[in-house]
Amino acid sequence: MVKIKFKHRYPSFLMGLEPKQSKKKLSNFRGDELINSRYSSFIAINNTSSHSTSMKNVANEIVEEKKLDSNNSNTINRYKEKEQKIVIFDDSVIQLPNILHQLLTDTNDRHNHYKCLIEIFQTKFLGFQLDNRLTNLVTIIESGLRNKSNDNDEIGLSINILTLTIITMGNEFNAQFESLYLTLRDIVIHSQFPPSLRSNAAISLSIGCFITEFGCEKMKELLLYLLSIGLAQDHIHKYGKQIISLKSLCLKLFLFLSTKCDIDYVTKIIGKYLDKIFNLFDSNDSQMRVSVGLIFVHLIERHDHLQKPFRICNKQKLQQKIIKLKENIANIFESKVMKFNSHEQLELNSCKSKINFEIFRCILNTTGLLVHLTQNQIIRNIFGLGNVMIIKERHIHNVTLEKN
Repeated sequence: MVKIKFKHRYPSFLMGLEPKQSKKKLSNFRGDELINSRYSSFIAINNTSSHSTSMKNVANEIVEEKKLDSNNSNTINRYKEKEQKIVIFDDSVIQLPNILHQLLTDTNDRHNHYKCLIEIFQTKFLGFQLDNRLTNLVTIIESGLRNKSNDNDEIGLSINILTLTIITMGNEFNAQFESLYLTLRDIVIHSQFPPSLRSNAAISLSIGCFITEFGCEKMKELLLYLLSIGLAQDHIHKYGKQIISLKSLCLKLFLFLSTKCDIDYVTKIIGKYLDKIFNLFDSNDSQMRVSVGLIFVHLIERHDHLQKPFRICNKQKLQQKIIKLKENIANIFESKVMKFNSHEQLELNSCKSKINFEIFRCILNTTGLLVHLTQNQIIRNIFGLGNVMIIKERHIHNVTLEKN
């Protein structure tokens, strides 16, 4: 169970603004040194190295015990007892090879196969189970992105799988992300693609730039693309409100990447387009107003943390615009403490940590993110949680979000 406790932490210019009391979810938002090892959460280790046993060895031992002594009730009981502690027997993970095979060979019902694969990624940390299937997975992603039938739904689903693979494998997927970067970029910047597809590609590019080495080199370029889309002039369009949602998303992804990018560069491009950005405070769309407000809240917070003078614009004028947003952004100043397993908790006490949490929760869903916080070293590094905790008996529990 996840328990959340709230504390309030307001900057001086927002004192007196109380957070809106509601049961609504947090606003939807759609590193650091990364460690490539993804195996430690699948190994049960005793205090001495002589007792170290891999999950695969334990699994094989259990299967052999069951075969050799199926009539012995004690053996069967031991098998059941061990089976409950091992994630390798999870039905959805067992389906993985078959789903990949179907996507490689079957032209029927492909959308459902994609969705099943996405669900596995969102609910489990696959870790080493992708290692010997990487070639097939890359083939599936590439064929989906470049399908000759121009099936936008299949392209979107394959992009989602790409995003989830990057989160799971981290920089080990660097070369593959580099090979697909231009394809994703073209989808994002060309208006002939549906806004929903451009949104999926923007998320995937942002995650790749946040996590991989090649992506870090392209981060400044992507920041400019995201900001230009977010600031694009409104006009009558066949997609209507979907375009507004795309623009709002691009601003949120700009904020997400700016938490990691060089602050001087972010300040420079904000200053260059300051008038257009300020105009968004008067947008008819509330999400656009909130997105631009949070960009400036983060910039103020980061300048304060680095003890740098805030010279982007008149700070008092900016604070007045932020205050007008009132309860729309008040919850960004709530400090939240989340207990996501029996041993650990995550404190969301800054604009940066909350934006990162919302972006990854948007992709993985709440339950999936909490599983990755426990088992995925890449996600743990992003949130400063240290190495994956090694537990003698690996019990994998389903986790749900519960608010006090």
